[in-house]
Amino acid sequence: SPEELYLWHQDEKRIYTPAAEEWNSRKESYLAGTLRFADFFQGVLYRQTKSCASKEEVLMLSRNDERLRQFYFHCKRMGSSNIHEQVSEDEEKKMQNEVESLIQYRDELALRVKNAD
Repeated sequence: SPEELYLWHQDEKRIYTPAAEEWNSRKESYLAGTLRFADFFQGVLYRQTKSCASKEEVLMLSRNDERLRQFYFHCKRMGSSNIHEQVSEDEEKKMQNEVESLIQYRDELALRVKNAD
């Protein structure tokens, strides 16, 4: 349902924002192995505590240990956090224009094939 999707998105945002900030601020130490997942978790918890409106949000984050673990090891394997965060508005517009061009080209080809009969 739309309500469930909205709630899921809000939960993800509460987790993703402090996790991305923590990763980006100490990325070199995590990649070098100087800092580990426990340090990452503590850093995210600290960042979440600074930005939380309530203790319930902090508790929600601490219950999402598995989600933070997935985020951490994804970043460690890839060397950075999710790419959508690092795409500028100009790059995003360029990608959207390319997608629209490809869709238009596909439709033109489909029309040619359809009219070839």
